[in-house]
Amino acid sequence: MRLAEASYLRRALGDDPVVLLDDVLSELDARRRRGVLEYIDTFQQTLVTTADPTACAK
Repeated sequence: MRLAEASYLRRALGDDPVVLLDDVLSELDARRRRGVLEYIDTFQQTLVTTADPTACAK
């Protein structure tokens, strides 16, 4: 939902919102983690928190 909201705001406002994701990666497998990280990398400002320190490793 947060990513859909960010995409909508990007289109509606013509500018990137700040994307805040709290522990979004913990329930995802490695392929989906990569997909989320690659997608949020297209935004100018993102903040991602996670309880798993290896979750954001590329």
